[in-house]
Amino acid sequence: MTSDVTDSPCLLALNAAEGLLQIVIARWEPDGVWTRLCAQSWHAPSQGAELLAPALADAFARLHITPRDIGRTAAVRGPGSFTGLRLVLATASGLARATDALCAGLDYLPLLAINALHAAVPRQQKEPFDASIGQKTYLALPPQRLWVLTHARRNLIHAQEFEGERPLSGIYVCTPEEAAGHIARSAQ
Repeated sequence: MTSDVTDSPCLLALNAAEGLLQIVIARWEPDGVWTRLCAQSWHAPSQGAELLAPALADAFARLHITPRDIGRTAAVRGPGSFTGLRLVLATASGLARATDALCAGLDYLPLLAINALHAAVPRQQKEPFDASIGQKTYLALPPQRLWVLTHARRNLIHAQEFEGERPLSGIYVCTPEEAAGHIARSAQ
């Protein structure tokens, strides 16, 4: 990170890919790390539009920040619920335009893969402290293979294979039985 985040030190990330509406607000600290200020999640498969703006207003009020404090916005761009994706992308884009914040789209399946891989690696392997240089050193994640599956729509799923953090396939939209076939073939 460069020092440009100090003018508007907060990040807002939004997700509504799968019936959950998720908001995360984090602040860039002088010591060079992000501190999570707020993480909220609602099971709202058809009520995201009614919840998002009031939830953001409430979070901003409780954190004593304004939209101008958001220097970066990010929204999950898919795959997932068309309406949920459209809602968070429009909100992030509108906020970015109104405040001159940077804006980014996030791919959902790689985020889930990275989260699964980080959860599988013991904490001491992820963040060892190197006393000789006085800072943390980060080890690369092991190149584990995994498949990420999410609900697509009526009897369909999104499926993608990863090795470590690298995608090995495109995104399949298929039945669970077809996904089982893809997984079985990749294991051979």
